[in-house]
Amino acid sequence: MRHLLALALAFGLTTAASAQSNTASTVQSGTNNTALVDQDGSANDASITQSVDGNVAESDQDGDGNQFTAVQTGNRNLVLDFDQIGNDNVATLTQTGDDNVVDIAQQTGDSHDLTVTQTGNRNEAGVLGVGTGALDQRDVNNEAELIQMGDDNDVFLEQNGENNVAFSRQTGSENVTSITQVGDNNRSAARVNVDGFSNDVFIDQLGDDHRAIVALRGDDNDYDIDQFGGNGNRLNLQGDATMQSDLNQFTLIQNGNANLVSGSLVGSSNVVSVTQLGTGNAMGTGLSGLDGLVIDGDANVVTVNQLSDGNTASVSITGNGNTSTITQN
Repeated sequence: MRHLLALALAFGLTTAASAQSNTASTVQSGTNNTALVDQDGSANDASITQSVDGNVAESDQDGDGNQFTAVQTGNRNLVLDFDQIGNDNVATLTQTGDDNVVDIAQQTGDSHDLTVTQTGNRNEAGVLGVGTGALDQRDVNNEAELIQMGDDNDVFLEQNGENNVAFSRQTGSENVTSITQVGDNNRSAARVNVDGFSNDVFIDQLGDDHRAIVALRGDDNDYDIDQFGGNGNRLNLQGDATMQSDLNQFTLIQNGNANLVSGSLVGSSNVVSVTQLGTGNAMGTGLSGLDGLVIDGDANVVTVNQLSDGNTASVSITGNGNTSTITQN
């Protein structure tokens, strides 16, 4: 059993440690504070609280029943790399201020619970191997990366502000990813990999000039994309030509003007529904190398509703028993 606690340049310091069933707690008020906790064993608990500027917190826990909580208030706070390996791990990270970075967070084991909340400007977070997680970033220039490996995982990501970037990758089955972006110039990429099925992906973008890329790989997945209240939003639906994706359901609603959707779908018995509300909306011509929506497979159903003036739609279908319906009002 190992316990390591490193503290540097702290004012008003409070520490608590136990070497058997590991417990560590640090409170630092001041500038340039650094807290490092390394625990090996079971029933580990670590709590780090840092205030003001230049704080750095790192935690490494190996074993069962690990719990890590870090609260940093100030500018340019860093959590950097923390690892939890074992069962029943819980990590809660809260950063308030500017230029906060979580970097790479990894949880390996069963029944993980991760909550990351960053409030400030230019926040960046990376999460790998989340069981059930929530990530909330507010203000401008936020970046987030979520990677799920395994089954029955849930991730909820919310970004408020401008120029936000979100990437979610799912590998496994029965996973749920929900991405909400509020503001302008946001980009969202949600992907379900080839070895996954029965996954749910929800992307909600509110504002102008959003970008969404959805890669359809796997079977019996549900995709729900909403782009509301803005102009110039773009969606690219990417099918994998090397492998069929069957029994998928894709629903897109674009509410605004000059929105664009384009992409391809390879597989059987897929259902695609596209609704565009506004003027000057289009399918194809510019977002990807494909012009319009291209369907390659059997028994596919495509429904396109464009409800306003000056809209254009293009659907290309290759296969048998396909149905395409385009309504323009």
